[in-house]
Amino acid sequence: MQKLIFLMALVLASGCSKRVTAETAATPVQLDAAGSTVKVFRSRGSLQCAGGGIAPEVMQKELAGAGITVGSFSCGHDGLFRAAVCGSSDGNINIFEIPASKIGRARSLGFADLVSLPSAAATACPK
Repeated sequence: MQKLIFLMALVLASGCSKRVTAETAATPVQLDAAGSTVKVFRSRGSLQCAGGGIAPEVMQKELAGAGITVGSFSCGHDGLFRAAVCGSSDGNINIFEIPASKIGRARSLGFADLVSLPSAAATACPK
């Protein structure tokens, strides 16, 4: 019975998101004349059964404070399977498009390249 519920939840969840593939995540988009952009992500820090976490606007301000211009942002899910345990990570992430030249600085703030999560999916941000 638990397997059936898990499979039903998986099917329902897969229809609620737009897949971010390695091809779409790595597609350069001009932010300025200096060069192309990359997509980076960081965990929202939200928990199963509790929600919460850091809004993308807060992380965008953190990036801006470090001199990193954000072209666009979205919410997402890392696409990884995890046990359903209240209080553990729910896999929600914030995704940002930044100049490729600033990737090192973003990494030093704890962000990672989105292409490192091939199963990630963009989702609507919680309100």
